Amino acid sequence: MKLRVISSIILVPVALAAIWFGGFLFAALVGLISSVAAWELGRMLGARPFGLYFIILVFAAIVPIFVYLLAGPEWGVAALALSAFLAVIYDAVTRDLLGLCFLGVLYIGLPALALVALRHTDNLGLFAVTLVFVTVWATDIGAFFVGRRFGGPKLAPSISPGKTWSGAFGGLVAALLSGMALAGATEGGSVLGMGIVAAVLSVAAQVGDLAESMLKRHAGVKDSGTIIPGHGGVLDRVDGLFFACVVAYAIGAGRAGYLSPGQGLIVW
Repeated sequence: MKLRVISSIILVPVALAAIWFGGFLFAALVGLISSVAAWELGRMLGARPFGLYFIILVFAAIVPIFVYLLAGPEWGVAALALSAFLAVIYDAVTRDLLGLCFLGVLYIGLPALALVALRHTDNLGLFAVTLVFVTVWATDIGAFFVGRRFGGPKLAPSISPGKTWSGAFGGLVAALLSGMALAGATEGGSVLGMGIVAAVLSVAAQVGDLAESMLKRHAGVKDSGTIIPGHGGVLDRVDGLFFACVVAYAIGAGRAGYLSPGQGLIVW
């Protein structure tokens, strides 16, 4: 617990500063996080270190987000599509990972692009990304403390034995309250609307957490890495964020178009 708190005290201000400034600083942070997550994912899938699959994964983590900033959304999506195409070719030629290369590219590349797109596209991008991060943090904190306090039936014992239904509910309530509280400080934010969005993102984050647990069970490892003291690997910390930001972008773009996902996520 002490290591977790110390790591959070160091990392959270860095994340908040990058979210605040946006632009290339935020993209650089997203690219760094996604690259390390890509490395950890490659290791868990049994890919050869510094091999072609690692190169494809890191390409998907970095190149699309900067192409997005420099050339526009369409070219960013094209760069990610190129990554996915290369992954399909790799799968077809090597047959090493039985289709997991393609899924790995989407697992890493889609969230990175979604985060940068949410932050960059309109003047509500700052609030949209803040909502996503706060929701995921609240979910993790609520699930951890409520689950430890009340325990009870396991959520998915065959995937992640430590997670309980009480923890999942605690994380959901914490996210709902955080979203509603954040609405008061958000331009154009609706308390009810942002609360419901936060609850949906909380569910997505918990699904993402379970998905990464399945990956770790498949790989036979406890943590994706050891880079963050008390937390494990980078992928262990952003598994929920990866799913939540993709769902957030889908909600925002679905309501206000792909050029204004922040507005679609915040204004109800």
